[in-house]
Amino acid sequence: MKKIKKKRIIICILAVLVIAIAAVLILRRTGATELAQFNSASMLDWSLGGEIDGITKIEDARSYDSEHFEYFADDNGSGIKSLSSNTRYYLGHYSGGNTDDCRVVGFATTEKIYSVMGVRTGDGELEAKSALLDAGYSLDGGGMNRCHASNGRVSVYLTFEHGVVTGVAAYLN
Repeated sequence: MKKIKKKRIIICILAVLVIAIAAVLILRRTGATELAQFNSASMLDWSLGGEIDGITKIEDARSYDSEHFEYFADDNGSGIKSLSSNTRYYLGHYSGGNTDDCRVVGFATTEKIYSVMGVRTGDGELEAKSALLDAGYSLDGGGMNRCHASNGRVSVYLTFEHGVVTGVAAYLN
């Protein structure tokens, strides 16, 4: 009788371990933890990887809230741009959701009211890079006036002028 109980306990422990390992692999593959960290530490109108009510297909962006936004397309993709600022939300399909759903896959701005991982336009270059490093991002490149940092499936881009952040952007890989 003790042998059977011991065997069942071992089988249950192994099953729990297999489920835990599978969950960790799924979270890493989808980038869910990095995306949750990014969205909780950033101030945007819509979450990266999130949906915009009223936009289910990229074509819907052409007629979305024409009083405040307009459709745009550039070298980085397409989406909606604020009429009152240089803030852009790039739209596309993100594998973290349903393949038919249109999601926010990128963001770019030069406005001070938004932040990406706590970094805002007007912050100092060293302070901005340190904030990204402290959050677990690795600096992957850039140049004298720009910086690229990544953490899993999230990439952050900063532009600088005279040691001050002049633009922030973030994209899903």
